[in-house]
Amino acid sequence: MARDDIDITLPDLAGRRVVLTGGSDGMGLIMADRLAAAGADLVLPVRNRAKGEAVAVRLRTKNPGARVSLHDLDLSSLASVRSFGTALTAEGAPVHLLINNAGVMTPPVRPHRLGRSRQRARVQRPTGLQPVEDRAGALRARPR
Repeated sequence: MARDDIDITLPDLAGRRVVLTGGSDGMGLIMADRLAAAGADLVLPVRNRAKGEAVAVRLRTKNPGARVSLHDLDLSSLASVRSFGTALTAEGAPVHLLINNAGVMTPPVRPHRLGRSRQRARVQRPTGLQPVEDRAGALRARPR
């Protein structure tokens, strides 16, 4: 059952940069609202830009003066993760708080472009296990 009466008290976060993955839906949206209300400089990395824009408008409307910025990020793509990191670094501001909220629970089976499920790619690629898995796949494919 969804709850909409969650009360999260936060300190004044003015001048603090917060990166929140998964901030465009579910609990992430509730956290994004609370962080914006607390004055955080909120960075929302999003896979779906249109959905992210709608959330940013909603947050700014509900919390006048809220500082919300969007970055494109697909966690199933290591290139996208690198690009996001490079963009954050180039902005020159420190990240004071990182909330890794993005995730998919019991997703529909949808293949990733590398031939695995999106869920498996999302977990393994950022952790650096891709070369290990590629090698194992090559060994399995060799004729005996």
